[in-house]
Amino acid sequence: MAVSPQPPLPRQRREDWRLPAGALALVPRFASGLPDERLTVTVGIPNYKRMDRLRLCLASLAQQQGRGFKVIVSNDEPGAPVPQALIDAFAHAFAALEIYEQPSNLGLLGNAHFVLAKARTPYFMWLANDDAVSETWIEDLATLLDADATAVGAMGQWIFALSPTHFYLRPQIRHDGRMRLPRVMNFIWRADDAFFYGMFRREALLRGTFQGYVWPNRGFVRNWCYVFLIAPLCAGRIVYSDRCRWVCDEYSAKHYPVAPSAGPKIAVLAAAAIRRVNVHLLYARNLFACAPLLVVPGFAVSLAALAREACAFLFSYMIRRVRSLTPP
Repeated sequence: MAVSPQPPLPRQRREDWRLPAGALALVPRFASGLPDERLTVTVGIPNYKRMDRLRLCLASLAQQQGRGFKVIVSNDEPGAPVPQALIDAFAHAFAALEIYEQPSNLGLLGNAHFVLAKARTPYFMWLANDDAVSETWIEDLATLLDADATAVGAMGQWIFALSPTHFYLRPQIRHDGRMRLPRVMNFIWRADDAFFYGMFRREALLRGTFQGYVWPNRGFVRNWCYVFLIAPLCAGRIVYSDRCRWVCDEYSAKHYPVAPSAGPKIAVLAAAAIRRVNVHLLYARNLFACAPLLVVPGFAVSLAALAREACAFLFSYMIRRVRSLTPP
């Protein structure tokens, strides 16, 4: 009997951090291992397509040394479930494993929210399906959080993979100051969100939110982590380890919502400028919600940062213009 093809997924109008009503009632397709109260760490993988990459991601987690942990995979491609052979390969590789099949597409932000909301352990981290971690990543970062009550997150080294054979260590701006005001202002001014893929105290992440951008960027997810991280960073500092590595894959195809990048170049640049302003306005909104006394200094630093970005753009534009007018 012929099998009718799966209907195409409806296009997301916009990415949204919030979950649809009843989304958390979804039961796992597969569940095994220890109960949450016997574990301290959960790794959430919001998966979409690329099952080959998911296999490699799970393989890197299966090599972890040290404490046991739970893995939650949420597959956000209705009609294309995780292959049973992949589930069988990792069914007993972790202290606990849950795999969910979403009945309707949640989008990148909704799926990231889902795995966080399903977690119940004290510590939580996200891992993209095209990324990998070194063998002591979970143990090293969890040990840092165990030892420092002032830390809400821990991050290791950031390795960029530009090809299957070309890697380099990317420097990070460290947000490990014990005083909240300079720590948050430094984040707004210097804009480094690499620690998003570190490990966090779960209750600190639950304070984070992303309200979405205004037109013409309603479908964008770029830079959303910056806005989301304001609330956790207000709650505590980030500590760092030089003993473990997060490998960020930058050479395979990424799956993001279609961005309104078509059209005249001036329109694309205008949309990007509006988005940058929107990021800083959302900083102020999130600061008002979690640390009202930081709104005024935060807004001042945002204005300075926007002015710096504008000057840098104009300078680079002038250089390009001069080069284009210079005879070869």
